Amino acid sequence: MVRRLAVICILVGLFSGPAILAAKADVVTLKQLATWRVVVPQDATASEQYAADEFVALFELASGVALERGEAVPESGGYIFIGQAQDVSTDSLGEEGLAVIIEPTHITLTGGRPRGVLYAVYEFFERCLGVRFLTADHTFVPADIASKSISCERFTFVPDFQFRWSYFQETRQDHAFATRLRTNTIQTDEKLGGQCGYGLINHSFHNLLPVSKYGDEHPDYFMFWKGERAVEYNDTWGMGPNPCYASEGAFDVIVESARAYIEKDPNRKNISLSCVDSHAHCQCEQCLQMNAAHGGTSGSHFAFINKVARHFKSEYPDLFVGSLAYYHTRHAPKDMVMEDNVQIQLASIECCTHHALDDPHCPKNRLFYQDLKAWSKISNNIMIWNYNVNFHRYDLPFANLKSIGPNVRLFRDNHVTGVFMQGAGNSRNSDMSDLKNWVISQCLWRPGSSSWDLALEFCRMHYAESAGPIIDWLSLLHNHVALSQVHYNCFPKASDMNLDVKMGSKALEYFKKALALAQSDEVYARVEKASICAYRLLLEASPRVKVDGKYWITLPEGHEDALAQYQALTQKYNTDQPAERVTYEELYGVIGGVK
Repeated sequence: MVRRLAVICILVGLFSGPAILAAKADVVTLKQLATWRVVVPQDATASEQYAADEFVALFELASGVALERGEAVPESGGYIFIGQAQDVSTDSLGEEGLAVIIEPTHITLTGGRPRGVLYAVYEFFERCLGVRFLTADHTFVPADIASKSISCERFTFVPDFQFRWSYFQETRQDHAFATRLRTNTIQTDEKLGGQCGYGLINHSFHNLLPVSKYGDEHPDYFMFWKGERAVEYNDTWGMGPNPCYASEGAFDVIVESARAYIEKDPNRKNISLSCVDSHAHCQCEQCLQMNAAHGGTSGSHFAFINKVARHFKSEYPDLFVGSLAYYHTRHAPKDMVMEDNVQIQLASIECCTHHALDDPHCPKNRLFYQDLKAWSKISNNIMIWNYNVNFHRYDLPFANLKSIGPNVRLFRDNHVTGVFMQGAGNSRNSDMSDLKNWVISQCLWRPGSSSWDLALEFCRMHYAESAGPIIDWLSLLHNHVALSQVHYNCFPKASDMNLDVKMGSKALEYFKKALALAQSDEVYARVEKASICAYRLLLEASPRVKVDGKYWITLPEGHEDALAQYQALTQKYNTDQPAERVTYEELYGVIGGVK
């Protein structure tokens, strides 16, 4: 197919945002586009065909016009080309980089494979028309879209992170919506561009070296802890003990187990070799000596990881051996450089979630900031596991909206290659989860964005006429916590955040004001769903007494129905569970009632 377009000079890596390559005074209007045709080449991939489907569907949503599709470029112009353009180089765009070319007679949306073209469509609608993919059932279209003019320009964009995961149930349960948010870790459907190839680096030694299989005959494979080979150790959510890093037998089993996982999925880009979820680690003489030589409890672990990486380097040259840097392995070992095929997933579980990780005034975050800097000196492939959730109380108000943006910017500035932002991944309707899922996704796509400004933008679009009181509540919450000078991680009680009954009553007042302002059933439902957090706060902060194993709650005057309202709303909006490892049946089982 011969097409006369200027060849783009791709300038990858020089820009933190879209790279403006050229601009003209010319504009294209939505009215003009309504007469154009969508052109998709015959050899387009499933993802590129789906990109065209998305363009047609979104354009009809925005304008009411269903565009025609074809494979041939009209000689007189008037078309939107979606796919691989012969005269536009995408060699430097990788799998996800995109290029958008807007000319008076045509638009070209192209990019790398397998996801770049699809992302170019979403970038066009967001950047040029102000469309926002807020929730799975709410795509925001500006009221003035019919009068919008689209400037003729050419720009490219290559995402900073190769791995992006906003880990909320709202994303996990709808892969098409996750794709619109540019989460690239969970989709298996080819039309959605598939997965990025990198898996989450997670606890894995219990699978690679199961104590149930090897513990009886080879206790020497497992950690020496409190004076014995701890094959019975089980304070790890059922994962069992960590290995002994000095054991050649343990090394051989782990290598062969890892090889079996690799052979099952030869296209995978990494394999996880990580400790179980515990502080306990081997304290045999050899492991202790290795730790001492490298300045702490991570030395023996990462010497082991380097050994596995060297073993696999020639056999699987494109594979990364991944490991969590978590709890006792979080700090970077001294006098050690990681092999270039090692991938680190640095976890911030001990950190304060209210303050930014580089806030010099936050005592809980200083060590993590130092660890990140230290890791960046000895490893060229760092991913992050960051916490944006209250594991013990999913739907309790959680003031972290002002730290999300600075944290993601910090990751980018320290050359992190991928970010896992953990939210309530197994339950819908955690505290403001629709808002936080969108804000986090936007920050991962465009590091450097202000998460607070994005939160305000979401409120005004999603809650429309009811946004004012909700913004007032979020402002009060974050200012109150900031003035309280508290530092909490991802397991806080209401009192840890200095949230009391008074704050719970205020929260309900704001949400009731927002409900009163709603002018449609849709907006009313959105506000009502968001109000669950206010009821949870009032229940959590109110006085209670324990009688015969059950708690009786004393609610403030005027809010005696809070428990009943909480139960009704969580059922109405299909909230899955109130905490990571707690069901509603278990929660209500310990509540006697209201006094």
